[in-house]
Parts: sequence; structure tokens; C-alpha cells
Amino acid sequence: MRRFRNAGYQLLEIETCYPATRGKELDESRTCEREIGSLIRQMRGFRFWGAGYITLDRRVDAYTLEQQLREAFPEQQITGAIAPHDCEDCYALRAMLGSSTWSSVPPEFVRANDDALPLLTHEAYRAALPAWLLEGIRQPKDAVADMLLVNLRQQRQTDGFTPLQASTIIDIARYITANNFWGPVDPVNVDALAAIKAVWGRLAV
Repeated sequence: MRRFRNAGYQLLEIETCYPATRGKELDESRTCEREIGSLIRQMRGFRFWGAGYITLDRRVDAYTLEQQLREAFPEQQITGAIAPHDCEDCYALRAMLGSSTWSSVPPEFVRANDDALPLLTHEAYRAALPAWLLEGIRQPKDAVADMLLVNLRQQRQTDGFTPLQASTIIDIARYITANNFWGPVDPVNVDALAAIKAVWGRLAV
């Protein structure tokens, strides 16, 4: 039996226990309880998402994921050109982010600039991204989280990020897709997470 884990939910493949269930609706009384019983008892509940798979509801609390974020992204000053364009949005980004660290960026500013990440230089993007990731953890149903799923899949310049940072980005994206309005099996969420893994998975631990 193979086990797949992520920050928002846990997925177990149980076809190795009951191969005959492929293509058929699973019977909750036949879920290989001898093999996964101890795990099931630790969870709040379980539900089925199609033949051959069982999803166990296990939401990791936001605090745990925040600690992972803080470990992966040490504080560093946001310096350089920051947002080089001659526009009001870039003026605001330079004024707020200049010489700041990501943890000092007010959440209100992040929410007001949910779509501003593409305006940043790569250096500023690496230093400031955690502020947007933190807001995505805390409010996975809001606009910042939605725009993160768009930005992270389109980000093609990943140099300078560490393997731990890339893994954390994927974990947060997975958490958002598991906890936003649509849930982990929504086709748009599935596609977004797959695209984010394709971009960041090359670096991840």
C-alpha cells in the first residue's frame, strides 16, 4: 500500500489491498482496516473520491505551516529596484517594501496588492514572496490565495530559491487548494497544483 501525504489532506491508494475495487464504488466496510486502521483512528473521518482511493480528512493547522514558512524563508531586507516600472502600483510597492523584511509587510498591504507579485524584480520577489504566502495560509479562500495559485504556476525564474523554500511553496499551494472554496478535487485546483509542482518540483527536497 502506497501512502501520499501533503499539508492539507492525506490520500491513500488501497488498490493493492482490494484490486477488484478498480472501476467500482468502494464499500466503506472493506477499506483494508487491518493495514490502515491505526491511521484511520487518528483521523477525524474519511470519505471517498473515486474507485481505488480513500481521502482521509486531516487538515494541518495553519500555525504548523506558518512555522515551516518561517524556517524556510529567513528574514532579509528587500532591496534593489524592487518594482522598476513607472506606475502608481510600483511607486506603492517601492514605498512599502523598501528596506523592509517580509514579516514587517502589513497584511492589509498584501491584500490590497494581491496581484502585484509580477511587478517585482526577481530579487525583491524572493525576499517579499513569503508575505503573500503567509496571507495565503491565513486566508486560503481570499483573493491573495487565488492570485498565488496563478502566480506560482507562471513563475519561470526560480533561481535563488532553496530546495526547502520550493518544497514549502508547493506545500502552501497544496494547502490552499485543499482549503479554498472549491476543494482538492476541483479540476481547476488540480490543474493549478500540478502546474505549480512542475515549476517548483525541480528544486524541492
